[in-house]
Order: sequence, then structure tokens, then C-alpha cells
Amino acid sequence: MKKMVYILSLALSFNTYASNDCGDDLNINCWDCGKTQSDNCTARLDGTKLTITSTNNGQMKDYDYFSNINSPWGTNITSANISGVSSVGNYAFFLASNLSDVNLSDSVKILGDSSFDYSSNLKNITLPRNLETMGRYVFSSSGLEQIIIPDNVSTIGYGAFMASPGGLTNLRSIVIGNGVNSIDVGAFENINTEAKIYCQDTEENRCFNLLNQNNNSELSRLIKFEKDGDLYKTTSDGKYYASIDLMAGGKQKACDSKEHCLEILMADMKGQAFVAHGKFYQSIEDYTKGNSIKHLIYTIDEANRIAGDKNRVSITYK
Repeated sequence: MKKMVYILSLALSFNTYASNDCGDDLNINCWDCGKTQSDNCTARLDGTKLTITSTNNGQMKDYDYFSNINSPWGTNITSANISGVSSVGNYAFFLASNLSDVNLSDSVKILGDSSFDYSSNLKNITLPRNLETMGRYVFSSSGLEQIIIPDNVSTIGYGAFMASPGGLTNLRSIVIGNGVNSIDVGAFENINTEAKIYCQDTEENRCFNLLNQNNNSELSRLIKFEKDGDLYKTTSDGKYYASIDLMAGGKQKACDSKEHCLEILMADMKGQAFVAHGKFYQSIEDYTKGNSIKHLIYTIDEANRIAGDKNRVSITYK
């Protein structure tokens, strides 16, 4: 099933809103963004940076591009910091092609239909741990490269990660949360041919059944994994990973062994450097990003000689 979007009236429809008073700074616009006045939701636009807040976990207003009911901040925003609200409204950031930085607080439980649809420059987003509902087309044709779906989400909506007809997204990896029990039709339609879907069999054949329902036919992408304490292990090859991002971040970085992973975790906890694949890293976060350390108290050769194993080293850095 394909989705067609017509944007001929874009320039007209997104420039008809009027700015509200927001104090003495004439460069800042403010709007009431709640479904009702009691939601106490305020949107504040400073240049291209949007901040949305609610003082009582209110719901955001729903918008509807096809009925010409558009968000007042338009499509040129570059960042959105959303806190205190329980929901992100339908079409809230539809066609926001410059949006690259989104911060969602753990208060958010609902991402509305098409809320980030066609946000083509949005490459990464951390979903709130309390998220429960992901609407239809929520990240369709976005620029996402990877996504981890929290355990509280039960359904991945219709066309949630669908790419536009005739094109592929940059999506490389999807981690399905343990609470997901239904994946709607077309959820992954037209995504990158190399994309992998990671899933944990919390019950027998759970992953198979999820990816084989509703004609999704995504079994060829499936990589099953299991938790081993704080570590992640892919069941097909028995490889261990020190974090879920290292396992499913698109550039899989496995430890040399379970023991190696445990040493990396211990070094990270103690603020020590460690070696992986012949390079030093200051933290698991830096290892995930590929930011190795160039200047240490020891050279690589000296550290290898002291440790006796170039692939498993933990030393204090300066």
C-alpha cells in the first residue's frame, strides 16, 4: 500500500498564521498548543528553535494538513524541545524538512498520526521510555537512520516507517520493544533494503509471528537477540555487545568475547579507557560514535605489552 502526498498548496497553507504576543522580544512568537485551555500547553518559537511545554502533562492540539489545519510554527524549524506534555499532536511536524534535533521528555506517551511524517532531515531521535502509542505514518519518509522502540509501546502503527513511493529511507536498524504485540500493515514498506529488525523472543515464536502478520513479510530482515545480564547477544552467531546501540546502531561493534564486553562495561563504569578493535576509547558512548582517544598515559604498544592482550585492555587515562 502506497501513500501519496500532494504539497502544491504548501506555501499558502503554512504562512497564514498570526503570531501571538510573547513578552518584549519581537523575535519570539508564542501560541497556545493544547487541545483545551486546561492542558496549559505553550509553544515558543525563537528563530527556528521551538520549545513546547505543559505544566500538567496536557495534550497537544491535533493538526490536519489535508484539512488546511496546520501547526502555527510552520515547517522551517530546526529543533524542537518538548517537555511536560503527554502527547505530540497529529501532523505537528509534518513536512518539517529542516528539523534535525528533537528532544522528547519521558512525559510523552503518544506520538500522533504523521507527527514526524516527511521530516526528512531528522536522522536520530530517542523515544521516551513511557511512550505507549505510535500513530499512523508517525515517521514515514523521515530521515531516521535507526530507532529503538521502547518496551511500553504495544502497536507499531500503519505505515509507521513507510518510505515514499519509489524511494528508500536511510533506516538501517529497528529495535522492537518487548511490549510490541502488533505491527500494522505497511509499517516498514520501502525501507532501506539493508535495514535490519532486531527482536527479542520473550515468548516462543514471538518475533516470527510479529513480522509475519498483516502481510509485512519482513522475516528476511530479522535478527533475534537476548539479554545476558547487562549484555546483548545475537542468537544467530552468539556475538556479545556492550550496549543495544553497539548491537543495532547500523555499524555493529561486537566484543571479542563475553569477558571482553564485561571489561568494557566495568571500565566505562569506573571512568577508565578501554581498547576495542585496536583503538582506545574513553567511554561506551565514544565507542558507539567511533571517537577514539589519541593521547593517553601509555601508547597502544606499551599498553598492549602491559596487558598482554591488545583486544582486552583497561587502563586509567589522563
